[in-house]
Amino acid sequence: MNSLKAVLHGGKDRALSASLKIMAQRHLKRFGDVVDLHLDTSRKTLEIEMVLSGEDSPVTVHLGSYVLEKRSGKTWLTISEITASRVWIQRVAQEFLVGRAFEIPPAYAKLVEFLL
Repeated sequence: MNSLKAVLHGGKDRALSASLKIMAQRHLKRFGDVVDLHLDTSRKTLEIEMVLSGEDSPVTVHLGSYVLEKRSGKTWLTISEITASRVWIQRVAQEFLVGRAFEIPPAYAKLVEFLL
């Protein structure tokens, strides 16, 4: 029974990862190209790999932990932990992203509700 649950969960994560990758490509294209995006809903982690404009090698950003919640009819994302393959990106992300709640736009809230 656990193996069936794991297979179904893995399929859900792959489908959500593919959808999130498309969304990320759309919103981040001015910064570069999204190469890969992997979501693990059971561990509440997300990893995105990008080739930034003007760069030759990819950058990886790993959300080691996140919290999604509904408050006052809105969906919010709070990043609890973040690491990056470039030290300066990690420092900027930790300074400006970790611990802050970000409202998920209503157009994406339905997709994100699958993660709650």
